[in-house]
Amino acid sequence: MIRRPLSSFEKSFATSNESVILGIQLSHPKHVPKVIQNFQKSLMSLHLRIENDDIVFKKDLNIVKMPNYIKNAYDAAEYMSDNNQFMQLSKSLGTIGVKDDLICVSAAHLCTDGKSLATALEHCMDDISGNEEIKPVFPVSVETLFSDFIKDHTKDKESEIFKKHSTLVPRKNYYPEDFAKYMTNRYFMTEIPLPELKCFDPNTKSLHHLTEYLWLSVILPAAVIGDSKDKLGCTSCVNLRPFITKEMMQKYVPDNNEFSIGNCFTSPTVFADNVDQDQTIGNLMKQLRSNFKNSLRNGQLQSAVKVLIEGFPFLSNDVIFHQNSNVGTMKAPKEVVDLHINNRIRSTSFQVLACLISYGKKSFGKDVMVPRFHYAPTTGSDLDYKKIYESAKFILKEVTANMTLRETYKQIQNVQDSIRFID
Repeated sequence: MIRRPLSSFEKSFATSNESVILGIQLSHPKHVPKVIQNFQKSLMSLHLRIENDDIVFKKDLNIVKMPNYIKNAYDAAEYMSDNNQFMQLSKSLGTIGVKDDLICVSAAHLCTDGKSLATALEHCMDDISGNEEIKPVFPVSVETLFSDFIKDHTKDKESEIFKKHSTLVPRKNYYPEDFAKYMTNRYFMTEIPLPELKCFDPNTKSLHHLTEYLWLSVILPAAVIGDSKDKLGCTSCVNLRPFITKEMMQKYVPDNNEFSIGNCFTSPTVFADNVDQDQTIGNLMKQLRSNFKNSLRNGQLQSAVKVLIEGFPFLSNDVIFHQNSNVGTMKAPKEVVDLHINNRIRSTSFQVLACLISYGKKSFGKDVMVPRFHYAPTTGSDLDYKKIYESAKFILKEVTANMTLRETYKQIQNVQDSIRFID
């Protein structure tokens, strides 16, 4: 039996049992077999499982038939997310669900991230020569791949920045701990046509400063509801693949197989200090971007990688922090008419963090962005997170660069005060 031990980074994801899910709707059911074949090549999770503390290769493929009520990519992703049988890592790290022109893959986060899904989607209609034998592919762990990159760094720099600058929200535990462990994260989401985003330029048909808007849509609603208006910061997921050199590929990646790099990110803190509420939003965006660039130049990225490997500097059980994760635009072949991304994690592994996960897609010919705010029911009430999410949408759609921070806070407060129940 072909196997290797789990790395410490992978063990943390195995414990949380986190999965990432991609549902796609195809133009015709005839494309399903080709997509499944390509997914087997690009998503190693489909042929791996966990046994004790090892990752083990398996030849069989776990495919299930989704029920008749599944009508679209969203339904497919929700079904694969809600069903506990697809979270049994001892059986498989990945499962494919199929119904007519719909296909959905649920993959363990320990060897799959948003970029992995994006790459698999982009190649899902590639031509295949014959019946290629499935060869054992194991994930190249972050510890191994970036061992030289981080060897002269500690996690102190990122830990200090995180503790000093994170915008925090008081944690309200509404469920007993023994009940919470059976619950998974909840979320609010919507689809926003690109022209409705404030950062959309109608002349060039492009987005300007989207990342800064996403940072603010995480930070400012938390600052208002947590009454922390002078301490502005959140963690921001960074894809580490651009930092992989040719030498690293040759040294650590078997056969230079990009598909063996499955879960490759870190989450340094982006922050603004010495905040003046009379400064403009545009100025605040520049400050966030400048601090982020300077921090990464000064070793914060390496420090953040160490944090992810060695353990996060948790603050207190009484507060939670927020995170931004932008997967980017999901490029798909023309045969894919719609898609939906989901994420699932045990509630008990998500008690100190809430996360805005966003991505762009083409849905039946229209360009949209999907902001999706994940939280655990043990961190706060659904009403509180409805307020935070609606505030985030308000920032993305209404806040301009020339507004002052003070004015923006006031309008966010108005949005939050207007929400009194969950519809």
